[in-house]
Amino acid sequence: MEKKKRNFIPRRRMHPTPSMLLRKDTPLHPKSRKKNKYEPEVMKMYKLDDDMYKMFSRLAGRVTSLVRSIDSLPLESERRKKCTNTLIDELYDYGVIPSKLVTLKELEGFPASAFARRQLWVICCKKRLGDSYMTAVKHITGAHIKVGLRPLLDPTFFVNRKLENTVRWNPLSPIRRKILEFEGNFDAYEVDEGFEPDHVLETLCEIEPDDILDPTTAFHQTEQELIIDKRKMMDNPFSRLPQFKNLGELWEFQQNSMFSVTKVPSGIVIRMNEPFATQFYEMSHKTPMRTKDQKLIRIPAPPGSKLDIIRRKREDRRRTERRESNLYPTI
Repeated sequence: MEKKKRNFIPRRRMHPTPSMLLRKDTPLHPKSRKKNKYEPEVMKMYKLDDDMYKMFSRLAGRVTSLVRSIDSLPLESERRKKCTNTLIDELYDYGVIPSKLVTLKELEGFPASAFARRQLWVICCKKRLGDSYMTAVKHITGAHIKVGLRPLLDPTFFVNRKLENTVRWNPLSPIRRKILEFEGNFDAYEVDEGFEPDHVLETLCEIEPDDILDPTTAFHQTEQELIIDKRKMMDNPFSRLPQFKNLGELWEFQQNSMFSVTKVPSGIVIRMNEPFATQFYEMSHKTPMRTKDQKLIRIPAPPGSKLDIIRRKREDRRRTERRESNLYPTI
């Protein structure tokens, strides 16, 4: 039997640029990001997609950057103590750290998994409201679980420490009805009407906009504490100038702050800072008795230096050439 030939449709050859973008090894591909060695384990354990892990890793990176900036402050300063207390309070309110007895060294390599543990389905498993990920997601999407005063249908909702105590079964849920029947605490009237005990109702609260995690405004209080002094300095620039005890300290400050040295690929560039630059320019253009440096508008070389010796030799050579040209004039 002869094999039937399939109808082969010739395909036009792809341009090299889009074909290159289809590979995952290229840097322009969205999945070619360099991954941490713990990233696949965390994503698998807490059922995270790429965007969720990026958000949690950025929050963890912001914590580490804040810790570094606080660590750069002086040890015994009040500003450092205030910033550390505000940062630890915010982390404790988010529920990311177990207690407030934490030091800055313990917060240096802050993990992204600490934020991933605050998802609603993880807390449901922690509170025995579900055995596994699948059962917890079924209970959440089926409106069997309440957070605050209303049921939530998002299993990836970030639950802070304030809302953690309000995660419970929905009073009208049939699963809660079966649990009460099994425990022997079943009351048909209370279950049908959705009554809850008084000690539970006292702790309930509505979900406010501040309770929803926003990565753009997270740790805003600590950032404000860190930039208070910078704002004061920008409002009053004269506060940045040091206080001088005598004229000698003022003269040293002027000599050290008169010139700024910047490194460039070709060498070093020396510039004169303000207000010395304008004073030097006025002196060089308005005064009748001017030095060579003021005439050429250049920085004076320190006496005895190599640059000073070179300039003096050059001036002596030009002076002798001028004198010889006057003795033997050209006819």
